[in-house]
Amino acid sequence: MPRQMFEILIYAYRNCIRSSCKIEQTCRRDINFMFLLEGKHAPDYATVARFRSIHLSSCVKEIFAQMDSR
Repeated sequence: MPRQMFEILIYAYRNCIRSSCKIEQTCRRDINFMFLLEGKHAPDYATVARFRSIHLSSCVKEIFAQMDSR
């Protein structure tokens, strides 16, 4: 599920959703997020926060710099 979690976070950030709790709620209600989950259950806020702190904290600035330059 790491790929889906990454896609969810990027999509959430691009839609100005940054709170882990808000991302969890949006995954349960928004059809676009449900599509990214590919039928899997929505992650809880702790999972979102843990994934972000472990996997994105070191590279998030570079990722967004690359996204903005396109």
